[in-house]
Amino acid sequence: MNNFLNQIPIFAIKGVILFLGVGLIFTILDWLGITIYMDHIYPKIMSVGIEIRILVIFIVGVIAQYTFWNE
Repeated sequence: MNNFLNQIPIFAIKGVILFLGVGLIFTILDWLGITIYMDHIYPKIMSVGIEIRILVIFIVGVIAQYTFWNE
């Protein structure tokens, strides 16, 4: 449990990196002319508070740590 608590900042950083990476990939694909329809997702993201967004980033970081991004 102590090991998990010590890695909380690492989980958050990995979650942010993954979301920024996905955003960069979508931007490059849009620049190349490959359009991915995501307009239906933006209102849902903006309808939740910043606390929920931070929690989702943290959860994505935890999943990344324990599935494919092991040290």
